[in-house]
Amino acid sequence: MANLGGGHLRLAHSNDSTEVLYNKGRGPGGTGGDGGGTSDPMEARVASLEAKFERVDVKLDAISRDLEGLRSLPERVAHIEGKISSMPSTGAMVFAIVTTGLAMIAIVFAVLAFAGDRFEGGIGLSAIRIEQAERDRERDETIKQILQRLPSLPVSPTNTP
Repeated sequence: MANLGGGHLRLAHSNDSTEVLYNKGRGPGGTGGDGGGTSDPMEARVASLEAKFERVDVKLDAISRDLEGLRSLPERVAHIEGKISSMPSTGAMVFAIVTTGLAMIAIVFAVLAFAGDRFEGGIGLSAIRIEQAERDRERDETIKQILQRLPSLPVSPTNTP
């Protein structure tokens, strides 16, 4: 309690808030004085302090809520550390990536080898067909030449099949 120009300023604390009380009287009970008027400059100052205190109280509540969130921080950090420790090492990751890459290259080569055999077979068949067609042409030409060298035979009903 403080004596301020004939009045008393008192802070009243409770679990939920703190209040600033000002009594204009001469004693702690507020007896005496002029009975209260609103033109006293002390009233304006007290009203201003009360308004400022309300803003401070709101800010303190916000800070209190933030601190509540920070209380769980060690648990969250421990949880994250646990997850990080269970992650594979850099060497294991590099090994996995290289192994996967080599496996993919092996698969590509296997597909190409299989496809190459298939294409060679297809190309080989085409080459055989081309060779067969050339032999057929050669035979046809040979038959024509043989037929031209033969004397012409008369066509008779007995010669016809």
